[in-house]
Amino acid sequence: MRSWKFWEGSTTDDKQADTDAAQSHSLPGRTAPVGEPIPQPVDTPAPKLTRDQAKQRLAALNRRREGILFDLDQAELATMPENPWRERIALYGETIKVVQSDIAALDREPHVSRPTLPTTPIQIETVAPDDPAVVAFDVGMVAFRYESEIDWAERGTTIARGELIRMTGDPAQLVPADMPAEFREELASHLDNSLFIFATDLRRLADEGEPFPDATLSDLAKPCPICGHWQSWGGFCAVCAERANRRRALEAEFMRISAEQSAEEDERAKWVERLPVARRRLADVDAEIALLLKL
Repeated sequence: MRSWKFWEGSTTDDKQADTDAAQSHSLPGRTAPVGEPIPQPVDTPAPKLTRDQAKQRLAALNRRREGILFDLDQAELATMPENPWRERIALYGETIKVVQSDIAALDREPHVSRPTLPTTPIQIETVAPDDPAVVAFDVGMVAFRYESEIDWAERGTTIARGELIRMTGDPAQLVPADMPAEFREELASHLDNSLFIFATDLRRLADEGEPFPDATLSDLAKPCPICGHWQSWGGFCAVCAERANRRRALEAEFMRISAEQSAEEDERAKWVERLPVARRRLADVDAEIALLLKL
């Protein structure tokens, strides 16, 4: 039987005591004995600034105050009935009206009337699509011949397929004798472009092994059902294409100006929202400056 001596500490008890002590240190300490009032924290005064520190702090606050004053001026200006933002918004609005008027004017352009041409047959003579290409055909008694030039690279290889160039034939000879004088020059210019398109199309068809069309002079200048001007070979209307380009440009301008107008209004609204914040920041800075001046 183990003898126990009360004057000798128990190893188990010592370990338990150490554990309790460690746990007691890990827990928050008691602020007051049970039943007594909790002591209040003692206010520790902030360290007093030196003269140089106070001067630097005051300079920094004055710089901050200047920035806040600018924000405050802008914010108050944004709330006024007349301000730079509203002036720019009004200018954008006037420009938008002009653009809208130009778009509407495109839709109001009158439908013209152009005479049709006789159905003089086009006789295809030669179509050699490879460079140097040759495309030859007769429109009635007028013979046309188109050829391409080879674009040579420095080492003797072709770098691009040459474009067809009219070598013989005068489009003005295809203008009917009874064509009104006011249309003769316009028709001659139109036929020059339409004949080039026709020759280029023949070259393409020969490349693809497709049959050639049965074409006539009237196919080179058909009145456009939309605007009334003459269409080129294949139904292309240069006037309608030009109007479509103008419309796209005007619509793009309308979208750009509208976006800039919205951006101006958003900017003005942001300044208005900053007004109470700027006033509060100014009051805080003025209060801190006043305290520094009392030191």
